[in-house]
Amino acid sequence: MGLTVSAREDSSNLSRGLQKRKALLQFVRYKESASFKTRMNTSIQCIIVLACCITYTSMAILQCQCIKSSRSVDPSLIADVKEYPPRPYCNKKEVIAVLKDKTLRCLDPSSRFTQAVLQTIKMQMVVRAAKKNITSPKTTTASATVSATVSATATPASS
Repeated sequence: MGLTVSAREDSSNLSRGLQKRKALLQFVRYKESASFKTRMNTSIQCIIVLACCITYTSMAILQCQCIKSSRSVDPSLIADVKEYPPRPYCNKKEVIAVLKDKTLRCLDPSSRFTQAVLQTIKMQMVVRAAKKNITSPKTTTASATVSATVSATATPASS
């Protein structure tokens, strides 16, 4: 009886081995077939499309920053003003006031208040630039003082 069980196991192992070989042969044939190549091309195309979608959606979408604008703001709250000319993605001029609490407020560029604020900011920039260009009185540097002292002390010693 032991032999028959062993023979059955051998025949079963042999049939499993044949099945594995057949499966491997079928896979090799499938891999070489046009269907496999088409599926690979399709999967590569899907990967490329996904990569393009991810790249496109991760880019910043540029648009106008101001949807609604105010005619005026309390001038004591304004910390800075940014002026943007029309751009390819926004066809209108935008003026954005940065308030002291770090919030942004869009101002109507055609209002008198906004024009006055822009004029004031430009005047402040001119004053700051003028202050930078004013030369301060000449001060002597340490190296100039040392060289003058050395030359003054060297002259009497050589006489």
